[in-house]
Amino acid sequence: MRLVRAVLMVRAVRLVRAVLMVCAVLTVVWCTVLMVQLCTVLTVHLVRAVLMVHARVVRVPAERWGNNRRPAPRG
Repeated sequence: MRLVRAVLMVRAVRLVRAVLMVCAVLTVVWCTVLMVQLCTVLTVHLVRAVLMVHARVVRVPAERWGNNRRPAPRG
């Protein structure tokens, strides 16, 4: 009887270890996917912000002179 109980206990422990290992792997994969999505969203927002600032900086001097006017020649 003790032998059967010991064998069942060993199998139960192995099953619990396997389930915990699967849960750990799935958690790591899930966190990795979430981090990739977060980095992608942050990168997209950063690129959009930089492009908007760049467009403003480039557009302001052009609007000062007008669309077709060129600066007066020097000399």
